[in-house]
Amino acid sequence: MTLQMQKSPFTYRVRGGQVINTDVIRFYRSVPSYQVTPLYRLTNLAHQYGVGEISVKDEGQRFGLEAFKGTGGLYAMAQYIASKAGLDPQNLTYDQLQTPAVRKLADQITFYTATDGNHGRGIAWAAKQLGTHAVVNMPRGSQQVRAQHIRDLGAPCQITDLNYDQVVKFTSDQADRDPHGILIQDMAWDDYRTIPTDIADGYSIVADEFLHQLDQVPTHIFLQVGVGQFSAGMINALIDALPQDQLPTITIVEPAAVACYYLSAE
Repeated sequence: MTLQMQKSPFTYRVRGGQVINTDVIRFYRSVPSYQVTPLYRLTNLAHQYGVGEISVKDEGQRFGLEAFKGTGGLYAMAQYIASKAGLDPQNLTYDQLQTPAVRKLADQITFYTATDGNHGRGIAWAAKQLGTHAVVNMPRGSQQVRAQHIRDLGAPCQITDLNYDQVVKFTSDQADRDPHGILIQDMAWDDYRTIPTDIADGYSIVADEFLHQLDQVPTHIFLQVGVGQFSAGMINALIDALPQDQLPTITIVEPAAVACYYLSAE
């Protein structure tokens, strides 16, 4: 295995001359609490394994949430509120969502989500930023400390007796029964794609950052996978951002105990 950096010049451009979703970049650069998270170069580890360079993107410093999840939830919720308020979603900025009229509209909306922790925490945090509401449900076996982190952000949160797939269905039904409710889930199915796509688009800000932080295009990228929305967002962003002959080898990694993608591929 080699992680040697490619020698070709770094051309951060898509076919057609654009870059990663400029709507996402514009929006996040308008968010007062937005900061680029650090990229650490692990020089000693690279030397140990005999490769050119190993870098790690530290999402533990994102919005004080210790996870990247807020980038997906905030963007998707902002897009939904913008659509209800008649704002242009392609040129949306954070301050447009903070006007009294839009905040009043947002206060009437409740976002429902299922989570085993970080996604729900990101949704609860985003709801607080946008003046809207969130209700979070967790599957059995979830940690009480994670549920409490969500409650501390102002969102009701319960740990159910359901497994993950069941709690998603339960939460979807909750949203359907609420005339002002909307499901905001980081997974897609046949008739539920718009919000998951917006969440994946929101994650693309992470790719935009590390492509600017690197001096050259990496040969290999390793991404964590849960339900897959983060990995999908990163892969889509990289395909958009880089010429085909500069696309890195992308590997998604998941725990052996919940190896859903590995077992499906196998």
